[in-house]
Amino acid sequence: MELDIQRKTCDKCGITGELSLFRKHKTYEDGYQPKCKPCHAEEARVRREVCGNEVREGRRAYYKENTEKYRWSTLKRLYGITEFDYNRIFEEQEGCCEICCIHQKDLKKALSVDHNHNTGEVRGLLCQACNTGLGNFRDRPETLLAAIQYLEGRGHYG
Repeated sequence: MELDIQRKTCDKCGITGELSLFRKHKTYEDGYQPKCKPCHAEEARVRREVCGNEVREGRRAYYKENTEKYRWSTLKRLYGITEFDYNRIFEEQEGCCEICCIHQKDLKKALSVDHNHNTGEVRGLLCQACNTGLGNFRDRPETLLAAIQYLEGRGHYG
């Protein structure tokens, strides 16, 4: 829950400033990290100097060993769907992109979760090309229809 505040005081340096001086972070009550961006950056720099590449390498190794775990937790965090939900949609679509019908086995990457950016509602699973295409057309049907008319009018399709 984000509180209605305009200014915040840094827990480290004590400076009070506009909210733009703080990073957003939904786990905090006010929706912002307790330290200002400069203090946060300084702490990160010191941590990198002290730990070197050990932390980064440890994270990479852990991620490599737990890729599926990360994938499902990311889908849950970003779209509110579980592994079960994803697999149900995958089965409903018979493992194919909802738009171009290319099967998952013919793709290099897993089908992407397509969602409505305004409501957050999951619409289906798309290949990366179709998902990116919708994004490039800003999810606006009228723009997609104009693109279809353009292609059909020029005879350069299929």
